[in-house]
Amino acid sequence: MRSVFLVAAALLATAVFISPLEPLASIYLASAHVVKHLLLNFIVPLLVVLGIPPPVGKRLRVPVVVAWCAGTVSLIVWYVPALYNAALGRVGPEMLQAATWVLGGALFFLPLYNPARERRMKAVPAGVLYLFAAAVVASVAGLRLATLPPGPYGSYAAPKDPLHILNALQNTWHFDPEDDQQTAGFVFWLGSCLVYLWSVMVMFYRMVAGEGSKGR
Repeated sequence: MRSVFLVAAALLATAVFISPLEPLASIYLASAHVVKHLLLNFIVPLLVVLGIPPPVGKRLRVPVVVAWCAGTVSLIVWYVPALYNAALGRVGPEMLQAATWVLGGALFFLPLYNPARERRMKAVPAGVLYLFAAAVVASVAGLRLATLPPGPYGSYAAPKDPLHILNALQNTWHFDPEDDQQTAGFVFWLGSCLVYLWSVMVMFYRMVAGEGSKGR
């Protein structure tokens, strides 16, 4: 079963780069870039962690502070305009960016979803505080992204339009640069916080289920 998670992670990561999402993210839309980011920084790493065999999970000793810092830094560091623009359309920096997202996300989720149960942090209070602190950082970063003008980030204000879809995006779908930037910020904020909320619910479910099994 765990191999299914690893295969799913590999397929999803591949799909991100060979699907229409890639040119949309690297040329046209900041909001598409955020969707790509969330897939590689949350969904793919979570699948990877779920695919780790329990004996391997027992040997993985990552301090909680290191895991939290790795996940949080990977979440926000590539939104520094200089780093963001350096990765757009350049294979080397883009691969480094993707690797940072996947590795940082995997380290972040490891204390929460380690297949070795004894390696998981407790839901209360550690798990809740761990996720709440990450949600605060994501909220600030997402709202900042939503309120910034589109200028600092790449060529989204005036893309080169090699696919000839700019008119449709801006006039038919109403993704002009300002609306796109605002959408990107809110997708970042809501997407990341929904993942954190879901993780809180999973932890409480496991806690209640564990207490119920002990009482039988």
